Amino acid sequence: MGHRSSPVGCRGILGLSGRLGALVVAVIVFAGCSGDSGGSTALESTVQALTPSPAAGAGGPPPAAPTAAAVPGSAPTPLPSSAYPPLAGFGEVHDLGKIVGLSDGPDGTVLSLDRLAYVHCTPRAGEAESCLDGYRIDDVAGARQNYAVTPTVRVVRWVQPEQYETGDLADLREFVATRPSHLVLLRLDAGGHVIAVGQPWLP
Repeated sequence: MGHRSSPVGCRGILGLSGRLGALVVAVIVFAGCSGDSGGSTALESTVQALTPSPAAGAGGPPPAAPTAAAVPGSAPTPLPSSAYPPLAGFGEVHDLGKIVGLSDGPDGTVLSLDRLAYVHCTPRAGEAESCLDGYRIDDVAGARQNYAVTPTVRVVRWVQPEQYETGDLADLREFVATRPSHLVLLRLDAGGHVIAVGQPWLP
């Protein structure tokens, strides 16, 4: 609210108070109507001090800035190549985990994923199972995520080391039915929809 240097009469104050709400009305009633410029200047200063600034918002701290993946139209951020098992020819990887469900609804196919973390580690004596060939796969607590699947989704399945076969949505259904909770990598489009599901080969 801008500062006005001209004197403010009782009529001007009443019009102002109607716009600023009950809190300002109480201040005006308490301060009274003053015809001299000194009184109106003090009143305006009081009103300005009690009026929330647009940046502060009403009732609490400003909302947190959305993440890059949550901004409409922005592409999800790819994982660095060190963050997931290799999969030749798959392209960018945006998430990895175990598929725990594939369902069809009015809005299309939805893939449910229990997200996992691929962690490089140093093998130690007696820890061969927890750090196999320099990596381990950790659960991510409370990280089940649902993804819409595009009808043209591409599936890349492991056949043998460095050999893969590709398929479509029907192959994805068969893969989920025969290999429940198997580790997969997901590639997403700019809207966060699954456009490829890959089965990495783990040594």
